[in-house]
Amino acid sequence: MALRTLGTTSTTILGGFQVGVDEDASAANTALIQAIKSDIPMVNAALLTGQPRNLVNGAYTQKGTLVVPGRGVLICKYGDFIGLDAVTGWPILLSADCAANGNWVHS
Repeated sequence: MALRTLGTTSTTILGGFQVGVDEDASAANTALIQAIKSDIPMVNAALLTGQPRNLVNGAYTQKGTLVVPGRGVLICKYGDFIGLDAVTGWPILLSADCAANGNWVHS
């Protein structure tokens, strides 16, 4: 198995918030959370590029759980970051340690 690298095709920034810090009911956070989508298009179970994807309402709860569509539930801890890919609506969870000490920049 080969080691791969992963990055973006541009300098696009992920929209996101920090668990336990930014969880207010602001319109921006609510909109971000409501934009989480499944990677399975509404048409059928085959991943078809460009097809509309299902929104996943309630994917994040203030009890600290994040539903990764079709994959399961993650437990979010204080200081973790939840980002969202703007193109696909896919959620990305970074641990607080990874965000603070890894190769990530955040505001």
